Amino acid sequence: MQNDHVLDLKSDYATRTWQIGSALTGVFDFDGTEFRPNVMATYGNTDMGTISFDARAYGLFDRVALDAGIVEMGIIRFTPELRFGLNGLTASQSAATFSLMPTLACEYRVGADTRTECGAGGGLRLSGSFWDQRAQLAISLDYERIGS
Repeated sequence: MQNDHVLDLKSDYATRTWQIGSALTGVFDFDGTEFRPNVMATYGNTDMGTISFDARAYGLFDRVALDAGIVEMGIIRFTPELRFGLNGLTASQSAATFSLMPTLACEYRVGADTRTECGAGGGLRLSGSFWDQRAQLAISLDYERIGS
């Protein structure tokens, strides 16, 4: 039994999404500490098109449509990593490393409105190799805030 005081919406729709990105990184050794600058850019697009709904309320029925349109998003991120070797070894020689990764990022979004927001963050990573470097374990803590 239908409750006439409830708006009941039903819909079936599909979206089309694509994304492309690229990253550039390098490794520079400074007295056993590695500096790994990384710059990344990505762009994506989601086309939701027109979404049709069957709406029922108060004993009435109607077909309604929402033109949800297209949402675009681009991101540029710069993350320089400082990697330190543990156990007194250099980062390239050590089976265990610790990394500090500050981050600067900007996002560009176009949808119902257009926004460009930037922010910052950082990360910590502890990683190690075991069993003659046939197994690896990494623990990461990352935080990033973009916009207000």
